[in-house]
Amino acid sequence: MSQAFKLSSKFSPTGDQPQAIDALTRGVVAGVRDQTLVGVTGSGKSLTKETPVLIKRGGDVTLEGIGELIDQLFDSFPEKKRHTGDTEIIDARDLDKGHRYEAYSFDPVTKRAGWKPIVQFIRHRSPARLYTVRTRCGRHITVTGDHNFFVLRRGVLCLRKTEALTTADYVPVPLRLDEPPEPLTALELTECLPKQRKLYVAMPRFANVWTTQESLLRPLLTPTKIHNLLQHDERSSFELYQRLAAVIPDLRHGATVGVYGRDYQAPLRQPLTDDFCRFIGYYIAEGHAADKYFVISSADPEIITDFTQTLHQLGLRWTRRPHTYDYQISSTFWRELLAHNCGRNAQTKRLPKFWPQLSNVRLADILRAYFSTDGGVDGSEVTCMTASAQLASDLAYALLRFGIVTRVRTRYMKLPASNERREYRTVRISGQKFLRAFKERIGFVIAKKQRGLDLLVRKPYNTNVDVVPIDGAWLKKIRTELALRQRDIAHAAGVSRSLISLIEHGHRLPSREVFERLLGNLREYAATRRRANMVQEVEVCASLLQLFWTPIQTIEKTNAAEYVYDLAVQDNETFFAGTGGIFVHNTFTMANVIARANRPALVIAPNKTLAAQLYQEFREFFPENAIHYFVSYYDYYQPEAYIPQTDTYIQKDAKINEEIDRLRHAATADVLSRPDVIVVASVSCIYGIGNPEEYEKISLTLSTGQPTKLRQVLKHLALLQYERNDLDPLPGQYRVAGDTLEIYPPQGGWFLKLEWFGDALETIRRFDAGIAKANAAGTKLNEVKVFPAKHFVTPQDKLTLAIANIRAELRERLHALNASGKLLEAERLEQRTTYDLEMLEQTGYCSGVENYSRHLDFRPAGSPPSTLLDYFRAATGRTPHGFLVFIDESHLAIPQIRGMYAGDKSRKTVLVEHGFRLPSAVDNRPLMFDEFRAKVSQTVYVSATPAAYELNQSADRVAEQLVRPTGLLDPIVDVRPAKNQVADVISEIKKRVANKQRVLVTTLTKRLAEELSDYLAEQGVKAQYLHSDLHTLVRPEILRDLRLGAYDVLVGINLLREGLDLPEVSLVAILDADKEGFLRNTTTLIQTMGRAARHVEGTTILYADRITKSMKAAIEETERRRAVQEAYNQKHGITPKSIDKEIRELIVQRKREEEKETAAERVIERTVSLIRSHPEHAKNREAAVKQLKQALAETVRHWRFEEAAKLRDAILDLEAAPIRTVRTRRR
Repeated sequence: MSQAFKLSSKFSPTGDQPQAIDALTRGVVAGVRDQTLVGVTGSGKSLTKETPVLIKRGGDVTLEGIGELIDQLFDSFPEKKRHTGDTEIIDARDLDKGHRYEAYSFDPVTKRAGWKPIVQFIRHRSPARLYTVRTRCGRHITVTGDHNFFVLRRGVLCLRKTEALTTADYVPVPLRLDEPPEPLTALELTECLPKQRKLYVAMPRFANVWTTQESLLRPLLTPTKIHNLLQHDERSSFELYQRLAAVIPDLRHGATVGVYGRDYQAPLRQPLTDDFCRFIGYYIAEGHAADKYFVISSADPEIITDFTQTLHQLGLRWTRRPHTYDYQISSTFWRELLAHNCGRNAQTKRLPKFWPQLSNVRLADILRAYFSTDGGVDGSEVTCMTASAQLASDLAYALLRFGIVTRVRTRYMKLPASNERREYRTVRISGQKFLRAFKERIGFVIAKKQRGLDLLVRKPYNTNVDVVPIDGAWLKKIRTELALRQRDIAHAAGVSRSLISLIEHGHRLPSREVFERLLGNLREYAATRRRANMVQEVEVCASLLQLFWTPIQTIEKTNAAEYVYDLAVQDNETFFAGTGGIFVHNTFTMANVIARANRPALVIAPNKTLAAQLYQEFREFFPENAIHYFVSYYDYYQPEAYIPQTDTYIQKDAKINEEIDRLRHAATADVLSRPDVIVVASVSCIYGIGNPEEYEKISLTLSTGQPTKLRQVLKHLALLQYERNDLDPLPGQYRVAGDTLEIYPPQGGWFLKLEWFGDALETIRRFDAGIAKANAAGTKLNEVKVFPAKHFVTPQDKLTLAIANIRAELRERLHALNASGKLLEAERLEQRTTYDLEMLEQTGYCSGVENYSRHLDFRPAGSPPSTLLDYFRAATGRTPHGFLVFIDESHLAIPQIRGMYAGDKSRKTVLVEHGFRLPSAVDNRPLMFDEFRAKVSQTVYVSATPAAYELNQSADRVAEQLVRPTGLLDPIVDVRPAKNQVADVISEIKKRVANKQRVLVTTLTKRLAEELSDYLAEQGVKAQYLHSDLHTLVRPEILRDLRLGAYDVLVGINLLREGLDLPEVSLVAILDADKEGFLRNTTTLIQTMGRAARHVEGTTILYADRITKSMKAAIEETERRRAVQEAYNQKHGITPKSIDKEIRELIVQRKREEEKETAAERVIERTVSLIRSHPEHAKNREAAVKQLKQALAETVRHWRFEEAAKLRDAILDLEAAPIRTVRTRRR
């Protein structure tokens, strides 16, 4: 047999690899059935103190400086604080319910914003360098360099460190903030004054209450105080009043509060009326607080009348200063209250702290008064100017309550009669959408300004303010895939075709309204054409409409602060903050054995994640051979089941991943047609997939010159379950035009083009993925084999017989059910089976066809189904040693293979008993373990911790491979107390992260893994959890991102054990290591500890309060191996070094790639650019259009409709181009 496998690697076997490879290869050649290879198992985001953050405590929403909030908690609860290096943490669960907070956050998946619990409060020592990120709309936030931002980059939401941000990124801002469900209606004035301010309360009902409640009050008062309260109406301190009122609540009636001087007494509660809220707005705009009085300045009669009426209602007197527009109000109490809540002067002004608790109506009163006094209509905008940075930020937050997103511009202005220049901020509202919202929800008090606003909103719509930064190439791609013209979607969206062209070429961004209409129409078109994948793609893009996107303008370095602060937010790991608001293995040995044995191989892994890693590694070792990936193709799978106790039928519900299905078809096709195949599979490979003999027998073999009519080929394709699609064929489909046939095999990635001359097949060409180019000839083939579009296929002659057999079984089963009185079950079975049989007769296929596989394969009752193993057996002719099976991490995979049959049989038996399936459906099942063994001739078990079964089967055929080629040792094992284990882990993580190393942490439950991941991420650690609930294709992405540095820590349970090859990982932390069980037995501990053995500083920390038997055995085995490795290194003079392993691309790219330039685009570029850059050539316009039309006809003839759409649009562009300049020159 010629050498089929060509191993390509820059490595050579070293250490004890050569001996292991030689031993295993000799065993394979000698026909040894079982052998065993024992192998060694091979942060942050923080903000500065003054950064405002929107939080909710109970029902009260406030905008507070993050440092003030966290410092106050640390001062109040020092006993709850724990230290991790230079980080201080308080866990929210350790605080009483009165100190539970929520942060306003957005979900990165759905893009929806809402409140989420804060789980931790964190304070770090500041690094030497911080960064200020400013957006084009004027928002800014100062953060550490490793702070993570969610940004929209080229239409895709991604997570980026501060240092990796660019001015092409857009950050999210919520479209609106919610109104509180129970808004504040009155102020407790004593809570609105400085804590250190001494307050005094007058109690007019004290004398009356004293006469009846003397016995209760006397113990609380001195004789002197009693005398003064009764005889002189003396006031009491606020603290004394609180004690008295707690005993006698009736004292609260009519009580008033004031400061030391008796200049003014106010009621304890101030109702938040419309005029009072406007009064606050006037003060913020034009107020100033002196020592014992405050001033409001205005020359507008409407304003003056409004606020003086409010002063009168409050019982305050005012005086207008001579020759000014200043109105002085002499009240120390109100001066204190306004200055404390709203600022003392222009530089310190702010909205009152309670503004987030106001209803929209009362908040609008404050804003209406403020904008009426300090703002107005300025050109095409409504603006206001302030010297206070905090006020500008507060206004930006507050206006979001009305769905208004503002822009803030900073500039320096010279003061009148002075050379001093001060910084001012202009808050700008623009765009008709936001201007209309301002008019309808807020408006002006001054009639003249309101009229100006009325005129402004009547102007044409400005769409440049609220745009959605999509990738125009995506719009172009989905439009052409749906065979739509620019004109089609432009008309549906109510815009010009030229705008669509500008969007697609990246010259314009669509407004929110336009984009919403575009998506609605694209969704409708895709649904009409039954393109479910496109509907889903549109839905994902539509989620961008949930937020406002503002571009980054600058990223500036700034000096460090003393501390930086952070919040850990549940689930989303984001919170709304900032000024203005911003959402902040042994593969090489296996490969050598395969290459030397020169045989096809099936490599079985216990999970999809490990299978993906092995698949990538084998592809690198064998770049010229057929390496395939075969796992369950379900993204979601709910098996058919029936629960008799509740009479509940659960219909089969599954979502097939088309990309994985394509990979499965590619695997089976190559197994049957090539000798150099390696398939990496999960244990799902023991499930039935159809008979390989029929699969190959029914396949279609075509050769050039063959006297075969096109009609006969089309009939055969129908038997192969191919569908006709002359517009946009997908894998498993074909299309016909005249004497030309295109076949798109289910493997995907290429298609065949066949041309007939008369009744003879003249040419066969193979084209790679995509549509054939105009000048492409493809690859000529003399012969080709076309495999079925589905694995379950039966020839027509046998299908008729199979259907007859199914009907016979149905009659027999119906007789049995009726005889036992199960009439309902009989009727149910007859209806369901009859429908399936009608579908099989008409189409050769039905939903759940696998349940009839025993009849379709003509197998005896109880016999095993055909699986991937049978495809290998069919390809190798069932020779004694035809193919090899490697079972990686066999200590896990073997129990999985053993257990699958029993669970499946139990479920199917219930379905059969209750008339949902025929008894033959039970034979559509996974293999029993003995059946699996019978189909496999030679097995190599691969594990660092083989179980007794593998060792017993292998007898003396055990190849031990303990020495690593790099000289790396098994990790150092450290046992530490479980108390404060999380804090200790974080401390260790910080050390590793500082050295750019990675960490794995294992927990006992998925929930704990997720919670710990969230906790770490919000502690300044870039953490991510990894467990089986995550999508199959997401897991390799996470592992790759860990290696790339997107994460520093992975938290998991089982998936962080066997086989993961992560050279950057220097620490493995095992929490609760003394909790005996499956996740903490000897095998598991050895496997988990081995994840740290790829790094020269590899260490494992076991957190436990006692040493269990499993821990003791695992530690002793690790130390034994380490001793062997050290001895080998000393003998051969080897210095350990970390593994150098390339970071591979993913198996399946989940994100779309940039469209490649097509031949049509090149024709367009040459023709159109020539005419537009040289107007004197315009006389050749008609010739150019004619040339493009000829190219258009050619692409249509060859069914290249995407290119045809581009040519058509170019022709329309050219015909519509102005020629005025050219005509002038002619004259």
